[in-house]
Amino acid sequence: MPRSYYLQHELQVEDAYQIAIVNHSDKPKKITLDLESNSGASVLSRSSLVSPAAVWICSIPPISEASQRLVIKSHLVMARPLVFRIQGSKMDAFHG
Repeated sequence: MPRSYYLQHELQVEDAYQIAIVNHSDKPKKITLDLESNSGASVLSRSSLVSPAAVWICSIPPISEASQRLVIKSHLVMARPLVFRIQGSKMDAFHG
């Protein structure tokens, strides 16, 4: 069943991000990350076929405007990622 997971963190302007998603199923899964503007238009889209028990780490470059959200589309039951926010020489890690 296709599912969408909306990141529970508002992306900060001028911060870079790395999104790590684990495929904990026993089959390869296609995972798509869509960065959408406030109007719903796609700003950035990346996808990968992730092997079973593997992790996909996707880099998101710094965004130039506020009110953008990250949507994770997959067939995973719960595609809650580990988020790394990079602010210059500082880094923060948390679940999204």
